[in-house]
Order: sequence, then C-alpha cells, then structure tokens
Amino acid sequence: MAPAVKVAVFVLKEGQIFKKVMHYDVPRDASASALVEMVSNTTREGQHAITLLKPNVHLSPQGFERLRELLDIHDGDLKAFCQVIPDEENPISGIVQAETTSNRSHHDARNTALIVDIEPTRPARRVSRNTVPQEVHRDDGIGELEKAFERVRLEKDRPTPSVSAQPPKYAQFQRGPTAIFDGRYTGSSLRMAIPIELYHPVFAAFLADAFDQNIQPPEDIICQTAKIMHVTSEIATAEQQQQRVTREFLVDILDHGIQQIVNSNKTSPDHFAPHACRMAPVSIAALAFFEEKPELGSGGEGSVQGSFSYLKYWADKPQERLTKSSFCPSFIVSIAGPWIVISGAIFTSRVIVQRLTDYLWLGHARMIDDEHTIRIARVFYALHNTLNRLRDYYDGQLPGPKARFFPLATSYFDEATRKEIEFQYLKPLKSADPSCTTFLAQTGEESLIVVKFVERYGREVHNLLASKGYAPKLLYCGDVWRTGPEQRGCGQRMMVVMEFVRGVALDAEKAASVLKPLEDVLDLMKQHNMVHGDLRMPNILIENESGDVKIIDFDWAGMENIARYPLHLSPDIAWPDGAADYSYIQSNHDIEMVGKLFK
Repeated sequence: MAPAVKVAVFVLKEGQIFKKVMHYDVPRDASASALVEMVSNTTREGQHAITLLKPNVHLSPQGFERLRELLDIHDGDLKAFCQVIPDEENPISGIVQAETTSNRSHHDARNTALIVDIEPTRPARRVSRNTVPQEVHRDDGIGELEKAFERVRLEKDRPTPSVSAQPPKYAQFQRGPTAIFDGRYTGSSLRMAIPIELYHPVFAAFLADAFDQNIQPPEDIICQTAKIMHVTSEIATAEQQQQRVTREFLVDILDHGIQQIVNSNKTSPDHFAPHACRMAPVSIAALAFFEEKPELGSGGEGSVQGSFSYLKYWADKPQERLTKSSFCPSFIVSIAGPWIVISGAIFTSRVIVQRLTDYLWLGHARMIDDEHTIRIARVFYALHNTLNRLRDYYDGQLPGPKARFFPLATSYFDEATRKEIEFQYLKPLKSADPSCTTFLAQTGEESLIVVKFVERYGREVHNLLASKGYAPKLLYCGDVWRTGPEQRGCGQRMMVVMEFVRGVALDAEKAASVLKPLEDVLDLMKQHNMVHGDLRMPNILIENESGDVKIIDFDWAGMENIARYPLHLSPDIAWPDGAADYSYIQSNHDIEMVGKLFK
C-alpha cells in the first residue's frame, strides 16, 4: 500500500479557530477532495460548506498564534494570505509537503498546515403558502452548484486535451471533483447526468432529425457527404493533409466557417466553429468542436479529446462573461479515419458530455448502396440545421448567472385553465449535481411547484391517489418541448409538474402515526390493480400544517403485471422479495415495503 501523508488542518467557522488542530492520514496519491471528505466526516459539516485553503506563508501544525496574528493583520480575510484550492483533483502530496506515516513526528519543518473555512449554516424558516422566502433564492442548493462551477472554471494547470485523453490521465481526471460527466468512471463515483436534450431543445432537434428516415437531405449536402466519405475511406498516413481536406468539406456541408483558435494557455482543438455573439456579453461562442484522428487507436479517443477541448475553451478566462451567462451548449464532432461520432456538451455546475450518435461508418465499402450515403447526409443535415439554431441562441437573451444551472423548459400547458403557465427554477431537489432530475420552481403567481423529468410515469396512479388527498395535485405530464422537431427528440421522456408539498419525509419516529393512511393507500391501489414500486420513507411526506400523508415519486407506478422496475436498482436498498431489475412490480411488493417501515 502506498504510504500516507500526514496533513495538519486548522478549522475555522465564522472566523473562530477550532481549539484543536486536526490531523489526517491521507493516501499520498489521493486527491484533495478525499481530505475534504475526511474533514466533513470529522466536523459533521456538508462538503459543499467546506473551502480548502493553503497559506502563502509557512504555517506549522503548532502555529495557532501565527494564524491568529495573520487573521488580525488581514482583518479576518483568509484569501489575503491563503490560496483557495479549486483544483481538488491534485494529489495531496502535491499540495502539502509532509512526511509518511513511517515517521511518527508531526514536527517536520517541511510540513505546511492547511486551513479549512466552514461556511455557516443558515437558519431555516417556515415556508408560507403564497410567498417564496428569501432563503429559497440563496439556498445551499444553488450555492453548491455555484461552488462546483467555479471549481471547474478556475482549475489550474490542466494538461492539454491530447494528454488528458490518454487513458492513465483520463482515469486520474475522472477520479477528481472536476470530472467530466460523460458516463466514464473509475472507482465507485458514477459520472451520469440528466440527458442534455432536456436542457436545450437544439440537442433534441438534432436527435429527432438525424435519424428520421422521412427527412430527405438537400442534394448539395448529399453530394458533399459522398465526397467526404470518399476522402475518409483512404487510409490516412499524413494527418495534417487529411484534416485540411475534411475541414473544407465540413465547411461546405455545415455552411459555417471552421478555424483553429488558440486558448490562453496555447492549446487548441483541431477545428472550431466560432460565432461572434451579437448581444451582450460580447464574446466568441463555440458552436462546435472538431477533433480528427487519422485512424481509431491513434492517440486518445477523439470524442474524449473533444470533451477536454470543450472544457479548456469554455473555462478559459476570455469566455468568463459568456460562460457565466449560459450553460455553453456546443456540439463535438470526432472523426477517426472512416468513423465519426457526434456528441453534445453543456457546462452547468460540471461539464456534461453525451454521445448523440454511435460511431458511424463513413467508408465506401459496398456497391449499390447510395442509401448509406443518404443516411450519413441526414446526420450532417441535422447538424447543419441545429448549428444555425445554436447561433440564434447565442445571439438572443441568455439565461443569466442563476438560470444557467437549469433547463430551458420553463413553461407547461394547464389543461384546467387552457393557459400556458411560465415558471422559473429555484433550486435542485434531492441532489445538487448533474444527475438531479427534480427541481423546485415558482410560477408567476409565486406558488411553488415541483418540476421533474422522467422516462415513464404512473400518471393514472398519481391522479388516483391525488383525488383522495394522498398525493400532491398533478399539474402537467407531457412533452418537454411541445413544438418543432425537438418535440420528437426526447424519446419517451416527459416533464412532470406537480404542487409542492410543504412537509417532511417520513422517519421512524412518525411511522406509527401514518399506518392507517398507508393501509388505505395500499387498499386503494389494490382495488384498481395498481402498484407504486417505491414506497420508501423519502417518498412518503407528512404535510406540515395538516399532518396528512402525501405519496410522491410515481416514476415506476402503473398497472400490476405491466409496470416494471427499472434497470440498475440500487443494491443498497432492501427491496422486497422478487423485486429485481426490469421485473414486474407486484402489489405484494408494495405491501412488504410498507411493512418494513414499521420494523
């Protein structure tokens, strides 16, 4: 086992120094985020509230007086004599010079103590029925998103995209706190995110048109596609020459200028589709990045390298104003010999990259197969159209520094009033990371609602329980985008809107008081041959004022012997006997899950 590094940490909260310095044994090759997690476990403070700093002057583990002196000199401003460590991917051995645990002394002169500043917890206030309290707007949900965003944006000393895409560096990067959410992971930290077509309609439109066989691409795009397929069929030996030729064809097909651009650190993607924004903030938006390899297996995988090019560009200082005003939607086109894959990327609190196509074969290998060329032309035509839409997006009114963390779907159609209801997102619910699909929002009348995105939903079960007062009122369950090709581009995914329940999740202490209403819920569903599938404490709310039980989370609910469990059931949850990935949900499963609440 690799030796550990002994790290001394001074902890401050609200300007007060903890009386005892903390000592941690941190694996030498672990990232600084591991230290943040250790401090969180020791202090019982959330990781989002912890800022890790390194003094610009030497501070020994016994330096209480020196730290107090520095705080006095700088009026309590830690940043005046410390450097915030935004790059928590760096190994701890590179942050603090410390001895290994084979030497028990804590007095080595090389040791530099670190400092942790804990953000004070804001007191909770009761939420009134018709107003949105101020703490909703400055809630830690948003604070966590902003902190994670700044950590990515301010990360220093990133390797070049070509170096980062090499498997060892890629794996190291994906272990860190600024990892790209692209589905690739090491260890136990999954890097999964909400589908990006739910964030911006341009990605949904691309998915709809690229594979719609009813769409006939224009003749000029079909002919240009045939030419680029001919070029990429040749085995490449001179990478630069082939890149020049493919770039010329891409310019013609996409009808958009493509050039190289050098970032402030002198790195550049192979090709780049820039657009000068017409409205403030004046900046150069990246509509698409193009990475080309002579063949598969030449260097790092192209779409991975393109992901790092995206990160490098949008985190670069010249793009700061634009990055802080939008979630930076871009396409990434990766070509390797006769193969092409198209990805989409956004930058919310973290960079999210998702493959919108498989690797598509560009080669000419079959006679009498014009249909294959037309299939590829259809993909290029979809990209051509969506790049134009993306250009219009950057020329328009951008979301702004708060709204940039949320999807652009900001309205639903109310069947009862036959009106379009607009809303604004306030914060993520459940988790403040890219995997979150549920959000707290506010309508124009200042009433709170919950907006969630799902692949399937038990609308009938929800409405049944709501009609008897056992669930919040369902306000909308339908298309995310209701016009244009994007309406078809989300597959089965839907947007669900419901009333917000002011209450708390069920816990063991309150379980006995809700036995009767839960039995009524089970009987009601049984009478209609319906099942829920996930009757756990987090999905059973007790309303604050009335004490009524409200069931939520109907994603899996439906008719018995039709509704199924999803794939990838959590192994950490004690599911009822017979429950398994993609198996049918049975009414006895619901009964068993409710029974577990009272044991």
